[in-house]
Amino acid sequence: MSFALWTILLKNKKFQQLLDTGVTQIIEGFTRKDPTPEEAITVLQGVLAKMQSDKFPDTYPSKEDYFEFLLSLVSQAAFLKERPLALSDFYVSNYHFYFPRPSKMPQVATVKLNRTVLGSGRQIIQPPDTPYFFYAVPASTAGVKLASAISSSKGLTQPNHWREALATSLGVSADLIIAIQGIGRDEKSSNLIFVAPQGPMGDLDLAIETGTDTRANLINELQAFLEKSSF
Repeated sequence: MSFALWTILLKNKKFQQLLDTGVTQIIEGFTRKDPTPEEAITVLQGVLAKMQSDKFPDTYPSKEDYFEFLLSLVSQAAFLKERPLALSDFYVSNYHFYFPRPSKMPQVATVKLNRTVLGSGRQIIQPPDTPYFFYAVPASTAGVKLASAISSSKGLTQPNHWREALATSLGVSADLIIAIQGIGRDEKSSNLIFVAPQGPMGDLDLAIETGTDTRANLINELQAFLEKSSF
């Protein structure tokens, strides 16, 4: 079963305590009737503001649930702004992340991903059941124009199509760009990883650096993204 961001927010009672009562009521309304993009963006901006609180880390004792929230938040932002989103600081050193614009309102599901502990996998889904992939690009090649690297998604139906398009735009080998299908706990080390679909040995999976709190940079990038004009 997959859930939209609004349901994910309402599941977390501790985080709700950081939100104003009025904001919580608005989010509850979103579960009954889809908001306009403007209404949803206003709420996302309020959520980002509350993420700056020192109390915020305590609202997500489970790292899997925290990244479920982050994946939902980031993909929802790209959907609402109708444009790809690039993040330079997403819990992995030396990589930037590219999130294509979802074609439908994204949800996040608990799934079994290869090489991960049962129950730990989280994946973005485009309803009803299409997996959504995002991409890790070495910081040394990403540049400042990563978000605009692909001018059209026409014909890009498979992860390798996106990797090749990004590589062509950035002037690098597609082998350097990693398609990510979700997160989960590595079944050998129990560490949290970004899970790549390629490679039976999982050698392209990326370790998530959970010991470092990069919220400040992440919040700043998302706030700037939401404030930009959609066109």
